[in-house]
Amino acid sequence: KTVKVVDSGTNNNGGGTSNNGGGSRGSSKSAGLISSAGGSAIAVRAFTSDNVNSKGSVISAKVLEQIKAASGGSFTVTINGAKLISKPTLDKIAALAKKLGVKVKLNFNTYGADGRLMIRQSFDASALAEKSRGINPGGSLDSAAVLKVKAAFEKLLGKPVMVIGQNQAGSFGAAGEIIIKPEPGFDVSGLNFISYSPVTKKFIRFKAACRQDSNGFLHIFTNRGGFIVLY
Repeated sequence: KTVKVVDSGTNNNGGGTSNNGGGSRGSSKSAGLISSAGGSAIAVRAFTSDNVNSKGSVISAKVLEQIKAASGGSFTVTINGAKLISKPTLDKIAALAKKLGVKVKLNFNTYGADGRLMIRQSFDASALAEKSRGINPGGSLDSAAVLKVKAAFEKLLGKPVMVIGQNQAGSFGAAGEIIIKPEPGFDVSGLNFISYSPVTKKFIRFKAACRQDSNGFLHIFTNRGGFIVLY
């Protein structure tokens, strides 16, 4: 099916530093508020973490340095405000994780203008290295492009929707976890999902596991990038 939407790009809204349990984290350049997701405290920061360069690319050396501090088991690397993690960087992370016997999770965070977590995209690093050619993390829930897609689908479906606009075009390759805070009053019971392509102007409905944590954040398990419509 086709939906007419004008100017359907996505915007990245920057990042911060978070703590979601276990492992070292990328530090940040500006302190901010306190929020929460996944039942764990998040120290919010205004700008990108120091494992991301000025062009938005993940710095492999910084991430590898963090992972080397792991003592085994599982380890989470927080990456804030990134727009690209390359295939070579993913391969290096996966190789080091295998060498150390550590399960590495990559949390890509995007923060809103209010300094609170907007989108977290979480992946197993080894799976991402195996099944992707690099990805473009980040996105928005309130950019002009997202709002246009939202208006189009609310008109089509005749009910309120939420739209996640992701920088990644198409599949991430590996399945991951997308974490967002639903809008106040948005009904999350019995959620359905639509994947929309701004390139083809077509959409498909799909099924995804989804749960809401004790802090109200939605966790959606999928490998889909692009625009995801919740209704």
